[in-house]
Amino acid sequence: MQPSPSRLNTFKRLIQLGHHKTSPLLKLLFLKGYFLGIVLLTPLCYLVFIRDVLEAKRFELIWFVLASYTLLYMMESLGIVVQKQIQNQFFLPMKLKIRKQMAHNLSVMDHETYSHYRVGDLNQRLDADVEVVQTFFTTHCIEYAYAALSALVLTGFMLYINWILTLIGLIAVPLSFLFASFMSKKPGQISDDFRTHHGVYETDVHNAFQNWRMIKSHGLEQHESEMVKKHWDVLTPLFIKRQIFWFINRGFIAIKDTFITTMNLYFVGGILVINGQLELGLLLMFMNYYAKFYSNIEQIIQSIMSLKMDDASLSRVLEILDTQYNETQKSSIVHGNLNMKNVSYAYSDDDNALIDVTLSVNPNTHIAIVGRSGAGKSTLIKLLMGTLKPTKGQVLLGEHMISEMSREAISKRIAVVMQEPYFFNLSIADNLKMANKSATLEAFVSACEQANIHDFINDLPNGYDTVIGEKGIKLSGGQKQRLAIAIMLLMNADILIFDEATSALDHENERSIIQTLAQLKHHKTIISIAHRLSTITTADHVLVLDQGRVVSEGTHRMLEGRCSVYKGLFKIGE
Repeated sequence: MQPSPSRLNTFKRLIQLGHHKTSPLLKLLFLKGYFLGIVLLTPLCYLVFIRDVLEAKRFELIWFVLASYTLLYMMESLGIVVQKQIQNQFFLPMKLKIRKQMAHNLSVMDHETYSHYRVGDLNQRLDADVEVVQTFFTTHCIEYAYAALSALVLTGFMLYINWILTLIGLIAVPLSFLFASFMSKKPGQISDDFRTHHGVYETDVHNAFQNWRMIKSHGLEQHESEMVKKHWDVLTPLFIKRQIFWFINRGFIAIKDTFITTMNLYFVGGILVINGQLELGLLLMFMNYYAKFYSNIEQIIQSIMSLKMDDASLSRVLEILDTQYNETQKSSIVHGNLNMKNVSYAYSDDDNALIDVTLSVNPNTHIAIVGRSGAGKSTLIKLLMGTLKPTKGQVLLGEHMISEMSREAISKRIAVVMQEPYFFNLSIADNLKMANKSATLEAFVSACEQANIHDFINDLPNGYDTVIGEKGIKLSGGQKQRLAIAIMLLMNADILIFDEATSALDHENERSIIQTLAQLKHHKTIISIAHRLSTITTADHVLVLDQGRVVSEGTHRMLEGRCSVYKGLFKIGE
């Protein structure tokens, strides 16, 4: 995580997301000046009521006082409505823009960086943390500046009324700031711990809901209940500690302000009134100003304390917003062969997944990649897709390093079907549209026929309008793989990658997909990872991986006679 940003630096960074529109903020500041005028006028009405109505017995002025109070109240209410409207016009588009930019940055983020985040943490960043941006502008910028200006103006008015009372009232201010400085450190750490652990909790709950079927089949309901309990055993004390610090601060303010400072002011003020050095009306007017003055001091203190707690949320938002990625080839289609040159990849210093792999993928050919579990097959596919960057060597699409290309440019050339395909909780037709928004129903049917899933879809009560649930939970493993193949075909990419995409198919459906691959390879380049011999025998070239290295390559006929690893994988000769 980035270090906590300062108030000014955070303001400069976030204001850029408002298209440099400072006019709404200036309008809000102007409104605060408008409210300050109302604050200063209200006690004057109070003075007229005490001095002229009650003391001078000029009861005809009561209507003036009531009308003035009513007018000031209406002006304040109107100002609040206008303020809310300006806030909505400024902050709602800003928060939308921030969320869109964060979503974009996450979508183009490289696999290694993205893998460090939890789902629950990202949800909180896009939801609750972005809401703190508005709090920052309203509470920590506008209200903070208004409170500071109001406190200075009110201090001037109080000095004008009576300098002795003003000095007594100001004595408590440094004490308040010292206490706030002391109290702001621990609550900020507690809030950060609460926020971090709550992100872990949300991730675990999210995973539990997504894997509901597995939880039921394995009888893990009690385990999941215990998981929730353990999380809240940690979160509850943190929440309680945060509330305790808040109440301690409020209690300190109440004792210092109400029972000490205010009592002293009334005591000294009463003596001044008795001695004829101060009018009763002016004393009450002073106390009214002092109450508003100290309300502003409390606003400043609360902003200082809450900013310490909000810093964590603001840092998490800025961390995603400030993440920069090189996105060359934004929209153009990159032509050329797919090549790996002396590529190595290590997940950690002592975990070499691939070692010095060289591969040239020629157009309109079918290359199969085989090897034992853990040999590096899936890592090789991720490197070809650009989701991982090689530790050493280059992965090139044409003349461009694929890890530096945008996902848009890559997806125009490369489509992939993973062993565990992902689907949205939408209809089959909507999931197909994700691959090609301009595709017609006839194109859907053609792709699904090639993937041998059209008849299944056609027999469903709602056909292509059938909603398949989150991650395609309403489909079997084989149905999901066939639908994923149909989606890949709709993408109309030049290079098709199958990461064990036929592993969940029965022999009949597998045979149908193999026939489709045989037809596609005349105008498509196919790269497949497979454990079944039937999907490899038709490949033009086979690459054999073992412990991260290429130990042999050639056609099926060549390998079955000379490569012991290959023969061991498929029990050839046994």
